[in-house]
Amino acid sequence: MLLGSGSLQPLAGRARVFSRADPDWRADRKEGFVRVTTGVTAMGVAAACLWACSPVTRGPSRDRSVITAEEVRSAEVNNAFHLIEHLRPLWLRSRGERSTRLPTEIVVYQDGVMLGDIESLRNIPIELVLSVRALDSTEAMRLPGLGSRHVERAILVETRRGG
Repeated sequence: MLLGSGSLQPLAGRARVFSRADPDWRADRKEGFVRVTTGVTAMGVAAACLWACSPVTRGPSRDRSVITAEEVRSAEVNNAFHLIEHLRPLWLRSRGERSTRLPTEIVVYQDGVMLGDIESLRNIPIELVLSVRALDSTEAMRLPGLGSRHVERAILVETRRGG
């Protein structure tokens, strides 16, 4: 689409740009051109941006660091590991070793208690899971019980009481 104070779009593969002051634009219109104004073009671009940026087009959750209770209820899986594997698979992947002295880890917490590595998610039945949150390395280092571990990510699982 051509932008300007006024532009013509070809119907037959030709394009010319005209200003509103140009008297010839009406003559070319008879040859198969359609006039498109800047205002209409700008409104179309704005509408496309709003539609593309709307929360509806992003997926089930606005915050990609959280799996909500609604997402948990709608998932057809049997444990927390499969839930994350299905909805946020990148949470389970390490970006590789970042320290020469310490192994890089992804740790799992259930209701504030550290369980261990990501394999411990397989022991949390989906029926107990309320929500899941991923923390980056900076946020994860604030969690208790890590000591000198080099943590890439922490996965926090909130469960129903009694879990």
